[in-house]
Amino acid sequence: MPGAEKVISRPLLYQAWEQAIANHQTIYIGLQFGWGKNCTVRDWLQHKQHLHRWISSYQQDFDSQLQSSREPLVVIDNLQELSTEQLEQLSVQISSRRRQNFVLLSRAPLPGCFKQLLITNSIVCFGNEWFRFTLQECSSLLLAYHISPTDALVKHMMQVTRGYPVAAVLMVQRLLRGEEISREETIIDLFHCYDTILFNQYDHNTRVLLLSMALFEEFTPVMTIMVTGNPEAERILFQLVNTTSIFVYSDKVYRIIPLFREYLIWKQSQMCSEAFRARNYHNAGLFYELEGDLPQALFCY
Repeated sequence: MPGAEKVISRPLLYQAWEQAIANHQTIYIGLQFGWGKNCTVRDWLQHKQHLHRWISSYQQDFDSQLQSSREPLVVIDNLQELSTEQLEQLSVQISSRRRQNFVLLSRAPLPGCFKQLLITNSIVCFGNEWFRFTLQECSSLLLAYHISPTDALVKHMMQVTRGYPVAAVLMVQRLLRGEEISREETIIDLFHCYDTILFNQYDHNTRVLLLSMALFEEFTPVMTIMVTGNPEAERILFQLVNTTSIFVYSDKVYRIIPLFREYLIWKQSQMCSEAFRARNYHNAGLFYELEGDLPQALFCY
């Protein structure tokens, strides 16, 4: 995260994690880029001086690192990159290792094979509301960069960023450069981060799917196939839901989270032609017409 060297301690969050450890509950943190999960966990480990081992799924020796770990606390990063089989094996290991506690970091929601741990109250999940900056934390961030946290400035920061840590850091950096700190300018900075950290990491077909479906508030796999013309669209959606937190998924209906959808619509304006938008709307109109939803079909046409 930009400027992550200035870590803002989160005592209430740390207290909740300490309670989870005391109750021998696995801590699951599933958040997309920008919420500061890694630097916050590292700050907690340093403050509480927990003896731990930090393992990433990107490590070639991941399996052997996990098998040989004997530390009281094991942190597993980038959980979203593990296969279904690896996740199932990990779930079994966590359940059997009663002498160890686990912290799991991911960019995706809790995997299905871990939900059995919810039934036994053996896992506790921490979402973005736990990581959202408060007014006090925005003030602490400004002080960390030697900026006077006036009431007006702190309230403006909260209004613009809604407590999203990476957006707050980007706003501070604009202040340090003497630049405008409107929502529009700060969000554009954030979108450029999304370019590098998120969007550009996807393959071509995934990028086209995201740009195409951002036009619509909600969509199904069948609609996605018709709009994009890609028979692999359902597989791509399934993969995104299981490796990211950019979708809300319920009853086979997908919704892109608001801020990322705003980014994708901005991205469309940067790189897509009017013909691209018109084709997607036309294909969506055909889908709605086949479904018998004439008002939506007429809107798209």
